[in-house]
Amino acid sequence: MDKSRIHILVVEDEPGLCAGIQEALQREGYQVITASDGQKATERLKQRLYNLVIADVRMPGLSGAELLPQIKAMSPDTIVILMTAYGTVTTAVEAMKQGAYDYLPKPLDMRRLRALVGKALEYQAVVA
Repeated sequence: MDKSRIHILVVEDEPGLCAGIQEALQREGYQVITASDGQKATERLKQRLYNLVIADVRMPGLSGAELLPQIKAMSPDTIVILMTAYGTVTTAVEAMKQGAYDYLPKPLDMRRLRALVGKALEYQAVVA
């Protein structure tokens, strides 16, 4: 897999965390674009296809949970990983039912995030 051809959208309203995720994934060789809220993410999703979207569940305006069905409607093959500081088993199960690939609790473990992104993209390569 040529990581430089993989496009990832990170949707996070906390600037420091958003920049940290972007930097960690760019170091892995991925093309990473960010959006500070769900509305900006929707605009970015209309401009290009993304292999993977990482989105915070709770954001002002359009939440990650509300963004998930929109992503799947626009691009069913795009993998979505949701993250939240307010995770519960019920929320995680609901997100998976709506098409999320996985669900990460905050604070994020960047090693776990990088491993999950790699695993998700390998899965996408096999299924697509």
